Amino acid sequence: MFCMNCGTKVADGAAFCPNCGTRLQAAGQSPAFGAYEKPRTQLVAAKCTSCGGALTVDPSLEAAICPFCNTPYIVEKAINNYKVTNNYIGTQINIEGVNSENLIELAESSLKAGNYSEAMSYADRALETDPSNINGWIVKIKAAGYDIDGDRTSEITSFIDAALDRSVNDNDQILVYLAVLDIAIIHLNEAKNLVMSNQEQIRKQVADRRDRNDIAAMDSGYILRTSKIVNEAMEYRTIVPDSVYSRSDVLQKKAAAMADAYSAYFKALTDRYRIYGSSPSHQAQVRQRENMNKILGQSNSARSFASDNSSKPGGFFKKLFG
Repeated sequence: MFCMNCGTKVADGAAFCPNCGTRLQAAGQSPAFGAYEKPRTQLVAAKCTSCGGALTVDPSLEAAICPFCNTPYIVEKAINNYKVTNNYIGTQINIEGVNSENLIELAESSLKAGNYSEAMSYADRALETDPSNINGWIVKIKAAGYDIDGDRTSEITSFIDAALDRSVNDNDQILVYLAVLDIAIIHLNEAKNLVMSNQEQIRKQVADRRDRNDIAAMDSGYILRTSKIVNEAMEYRTIVPDSVYSRSDVLQKKAAAMADAYSAYFKALTDRYRIYGSSPSHQAQVRQRENMNKILGQSNSARSFASDNSSKPGGFFKKLFG
C-alpha cells in the first residue's frame, strides 16, 4: 500500500508512514484516491476528551479516533477541551504534510527496540518541523547516549544544550536531566556486564594457573575499559545541577537507581578481584564512596576511578603474577 499523503510505499497494516509520519487507514479500509500532490493542511490544537492526549486535528471533520487511547471523539469538543484546559485561544498549527508527534512516536519505538540510528533519524525529521519539541531532543540525547561504542560526549552535550535552550518550564528541564541520568545508568550497567562477561573463564584459568601473563593483560584491558565507561557515567551525573536536583523528587529517585547500578558494578568488580584472592585497593574504595555521594547529591566532587593504581597495567596484576 502507499501513503496517501506523500506517496511512499509502506507495509500493509502499518499504523504510520515511515517517511512523513502520517497515520494511515486501518487494515482493510479502501484508500480514498485523489491527487498525490503533497497537501497543505491547517490543523488546530486539541485535547482528547477521554485520555487528555495532545492532538492536532482537522477542524472540518466531525469526529476522529484518538491515536493514544483509540477512543472516538467529537472534533469540536476536543478543540474546546484544549482551549479550556490550556486557557489558549485557538492558535492554528501550520503543517505541510508532516505530523511531528507521529514521528516522535516512531522515534521512541525505535529507541525501545535498540535501533538508535533509526530513532535519531525520526527525531531529526520531527525537529525539522518543530525545533522546539523537547521530546525530539530527548530521543536524540538517549539515542546517542545508549550507544556505548565510541565517545559521543560532545555530541550529547550539544543535544542537551539545544533542549535546555528550548525548554519552557521546569518540567521540560527535569525531563532532559532524567534522560541524562538514564544514559548514566545504561553506562554503569554496561560496565557491570563487561566485568562479569568472562568470569568463569578467568576463574578456571586462575585455578589452573595457566597463561598467567595473558590473563593479566586481558584483565587489565577489561578494567581500564570499564573504568572509562564508569567515568563517562559520572560525567553525565555532573551535568545535572545541584539546584535542580535538590528540589526534584523524580530526579532524586532516578539518582537512587543510578546509585544501585553503581553499587552493582563495584560489587562485580570486587568479585572479579576475589577470583585472584584479592580486593580493590583502599584508594579505590574511598573513591567508590565519593562517587556514590556525588550520585546522591551529597558531595561536590567525584574523582575518576580509573586513576586507581590497581586498574593500571602493571599495578594490581603485576603484583599478582610478578
